[in-house]
Amino acid sequence: MALSLAQQRLWFLSQMEGSSEAYHISGAVRLSGELDKPVLVRALQAIVARHEALRTCFQLHDGQPLQIVRDDIALAVQQHDLRGQDDAAWQAIAATHGAAPSI
Repeated sequence: MALSLAQQRLWFLSQMEGSSEAYHISGAVRLSGELDKPVLVRALQAIVARHEALRTCFQLHDGQPLQIVRDDIALAVQQHDLRGQDDAAWQAIAATHGAAPSI
């Protein structure tokens, strides 16, 4: 499917400037108690399945960018146990994840 004008702009800027953190929104949560990780992953997977924008990537075909809506997205949820760590530990992890390019 062809890109919208807004998508064309973002694609063009990413080609010119490389990956940008401007549209890469990261976040973290602090939980207390036991985490049921399989339930969390299923809930997040349901959100991704419901919203095409979260499953859309861009690929070049014959020199033109096209949007590809994928149905085979499997989330990889990372968990860090930071009990007993100081603030610098979670800040370092957050900075690393926030700077990583999305796939």
